[in-house]
Amino acid sequence: MKSDKLLNYSKYWLPVIIFCFFIFMLSEKGEQVYIPPLPFLDKILHVILYTILGILYTRAHNYQWGKSAVTWTVLFTIIYGVSDEFHQSFVPGRVSSLTDVIADGIGGIVGFYVYNFFTIELKQVNSGTGQNSNY
Repeated sequence: MKSDKLLNYSKYWLPVIIFCFFIFMLSEKGEQVYIPPLPFLDKILHVILYTILGILYTRAHNYQWGKSAVTWTVLFTIIYGVSDEFHQSFVPGRVSSLTDVIADGIGGIVGFYVYNFFTIELKQVNSGTGQNSNY
């Protein structure tokens, strides 16, 4: 029984840990990463990455505590974003930025709502109460 619980726990929290490591490794690249000089592309990339992190965190949080909480998802993504920016301040060619942290928080909010939207829609479709239940 304990191994089943550990396996389930790992199934939900391990993707969060792996994706945090992925973000950390991207931050480590420094001058090696080329981002085309398009307006706001850096912020869009932050929102996309932290949307994924927000989805993964919300999924794990729901498993652990049985309910969604936007506050915890946003708090987690912002704290991780701050730690990422702090890390970047030590990487040659990288700088830390408050606007990146704001983009990270926005990504966390988007991830929370995307995850909950799709899980609610899937539950409605699977239970036959969704709008497309006749198909």
